[in-house]
Amino acid sequence: MFTTKDEIKLESSFYSEKTAVIATTGYGKSYTARVLIEEGSKKGHSFVVIDPQGAYDNLVGFDYIHAEQVKSAKKLGLILAKSHKNVVIKTKNLSEEQQQLFINALLQSYKLSVVRGIQTIIIDEIHKFAPEGSKTPARDIVRSMHQESRSDGLGIIGITQRPARMDKTCLSQCNNIFIGRVSSNTDKKAVVNYLHNVEDIDKIPKFEKGQMLFIGTQDDPIIAQVRKAETKHSGNSPTNLLSEDNELYSRAINSAVVFKKGNQKMTVENEVKTLVPNVDNLFSFAKQGMKVGAGLAIAGVASNVIGSRISSPIPMVSSRTLGSLGTTGVLFAGYKLAKKQNMDLASDLFGHATAGSSAFLLGSVVGDVLNVAGISLPNFAQYALTTATGASPVTVEKNNDEVDVMASM
Repeated sequence: MFTTKDEIKLESSFYSEKTAVIATTGYGKSYTARVLIEEGSKKGHSFVVIDPQGAYDNLVGFDYIHAEQVKSAKKLGLILAKSHKNVVIKTKNLSEEQQQLFINALLQSYKLSVVRGIQTIIIDEIHKFAPEGSKTPARDIVRSMHQESRSDGLGIIGITQRPARMDKTCLSQCNNIFIGRVSSNTDKKAVVNYLHNVEDIDKIPKFEKGQMLFIGTQDDPIIAQVRKAETKHSGNSPTNLLSEDNELYSRAINSAVVFKKGNQKMTVENEVKTLVPNVDNLFSFAKQGMKVGAGLAIAGVASNVIGSRISSPIPMVSSRTLGSLGTTGVLFAGYKLAKKQNMDLASDLFGHATAGSSAFLLGSVVGDVLNVAGISLPNFAQYALTTATGASPVTVEKNNDEVDVMASM
């Protein structure tokens, strides 16, 4: 539900369109954007929010990036475009010129690297980055993104309290325009051409907080009240992108996105504090360790149970190897299904279990090869193989010249 009486239905396609949200400061423009984000998140869409005013704290499932700590906006744009990650980028601590250059580099890279699937860029104070009648470093890329078709699924929501100062090309390309209270004559003139009924211009200065005239989301414009935001009292949000456990970030952060060091003077005491784990660190590692342990246990038990109940029809391949091969396939299928259904805990367990089963399979294959070749490993090599893969030294049993190798972890 987007509005209090559910008058407006937001389809998924809405988030791949161009939208302007307009209202005087204090009358719900950023609040409306927050509710739009909440609705889109429920549908599984991703957002990159440009936040010059600190208006988007406490969004659930979002990372918060401080622009002044980013060394390469270009490389950050590349990673965000590829990963479909939900982020709020705070630019408040940059100068106006630095904000313009940062947004230009970020969006240029993002646009070139964006992948299929609905993603939405939200730009608050958009009139600063794409102003009417003046050239800024970010204006051309913001205007260009408004003029692009929505075939790639990339949508833009621009937020402003000064529609008269917003680039007219951007505003004219918007499929949807949400207008809250606007009292300035100049700003009323800027939106009057987009009204289906010119008489609505007299209603707009009397709107209450959160009350909007919605144009484009339905056949006829409608005045409705935006519902209460769900994330208003959602607690603290993460403040550091580097803390996220994400495969793409883990692979790319060190090589692509380099964050600047803070201005804090690094004394010996401060250095020691960074090396000593705190309660949060220990809890995080313990939780990760339990997942790894549970995954390996699942893999070991499944491989041994299956291996002990089958007899290999191939003389050179042990039943243990066949059991591990089957277990690895089943666990990997479980991992992919859990990942597809966004079942984080299950996908973690299946992922670790698949890794453990794969290692066990490798150790078993090595054991089979050594057995067929008649090679006996020294004790230290057997210990190394067992430690690395979980597959313990083999016991060879011969029956009518048929070899079957069984072992347990």
